[in-house]
Amino acid sequence: MRECEVGSYVRSFESADTRQYQNYHYSRTEHAKVKAVESLKTALEVLEAKNPQQAKFLMVLAPQKAKAPKLGQFML
Repeated sequence: MRECEVGSYVRSFESADTRQYQNYHYSRTEHAKVKAVESLKTALEVLEAKNPQQAKFLMVLAPQKAKAPKLGQFML
């Protein structure tokens, strides 16, 4: 995955001159990662530590925009 694809799925911290991303091994920001991809790797490591099976695939889904139903579409 590319950096731009991952950035919106991991937690980020804004400071005056930089953006850093959550290191999921730690709850504090002083261990933050510089790249979003590195942050995602730490999230997967934490997930694998909690699960006895190793992750083989990563699927990132963007929610589909909800559309308003057409008038009369759901009439009983």
